[in-house]
Amino acid sequence: GGSISNNHAGGEFRLGNVVDQDAYGGGLAVGADTPVRLTGTTIDDNLAYNANYSYGSTGGSAYGGGVYFDGSGPVELVNSWITGNEARGTNAYGVGRSANAREAFGGGLAFGAGFGPDSQATVRNTTISGNLAYGGRARVMGRGQTALGGHAYGGGVYAQGYRTFLLSNSTVSGNTVRGGNARAEFYDYGYVGTRGSGSAVGGDAFGGGLLVRLTGGGEAELANATVTGNTAAGGDGTYVDFTTPTQERDGEDDGGGVVSNGTTRAVSTIIAGNTGGGAPDVLGSFTSDGNNLIGNGYGSAFTNGISGDIVGSTVAPVDPLLGPLQDNGGPTPTHALLSGSPAINAGSNPEVLDFDQRGTGFDRVQLDQIDIGAFELQDTPPTVTPIPDQT
Repeated sequence: GGSISNNHAGGEFRLGNVVDQDAYGGGLAVGADTPVRLTGTTIDDNLAYNANYSYGSTGGSAYGGGVYFDGSGPVELVNSWITGNEARGTNAYGVGRSANAREAFGGGLAFGAGFGPDSQATVRNTTISGNLAYGGRARVMGRGQTALGGHAYGGGVYAQGYRTFLLSNSTVSGNTVRGGNARAEFYDYGYVGTRGSGSAVGGDAFGGGLLVRLTGGGEAELANATVTGNTAAGGDGTYVDFTTPTQERDGEDDGGGVVSNGTTRAVSTIIAGNTGGGAPDVLGSFTSDGNNLIGNGYGSAFTNGISGDIVGSTVAPVDPLLGPLQDNGGPTPTHALLSGSPAINAGSNPEVLDFDQRGTGFDRVQLDQIDIGAFELQDTPPTVTPIPDQT
């Protein structure tokens, strides 16, 4: 156990030409061929960022504001809190030339190009909250130039190359993925006449909570998890003072909760109350193993009433009735189920868990019934042992 706080991975502040160098792991970068296990760890307020500005399109991308994992061995994160971290793509600036800002991957955690049969990633009994993946901003000055904001993927988690990824008995809450803004301005001293054209396109943003993109036939699973309050927002595209602007477009955004580029299995999991585009909760290819609560199923094949799933729609989203993210007991903050929540007694326990996310004293099975999500409403409040007076 321990804490990893207030670190910065990347380059210094520089104007001019910046080496095309990516930033990996604001708090910690792990590349190992042997098993790695982090337990009881708080990883907070770290930054993965290469440089403030590059000229043109030469800056680096950022991976894992809190932690970046890469290697052929299995990695496991248990009983931990990943909060307030940021991955930020390099900004880009151009005078008389176009500028393309860089990408950000995984504001809290990024699982990179793991390889080999043992590259298994597991997140268990952990909260990932308040992290940010922010694409770089782009600004150009001149005529006929293009500014492209950086794309961003996975505000809480970006999982790419590992053979398997499991999120179990965990909470992903209040994370944000934000595309970089783009601004194109007419600028030409002494020029008289038509002011020409320019383009500004904001960066795209996908997966406010998680974006799963496993390669090589990898398999992802969400089990007894809660994903809520996350946001995906595309960057703004703005042109200034052009006679005939070629393009002004904000970045696309979708999948405020979970984006699955591949196939992600979900069981007894809440994905609801997220924000972003037309598919605010889920986007992509999912396989339901039953007993999920999906606030708005648009963008996926989740179907209300099939395999015990509770699925809302754009016009009638399902409210899971969750309390705020707070200390409800145990080592990590959780969202309690409020009275009347449709998640109560509607779940399953595929991993035969003894306890909910909070651990010992918070039984997962209550009167032979199980709730959906990371939190189990206790039939009888657990006994709390007072801490002895040390004075």
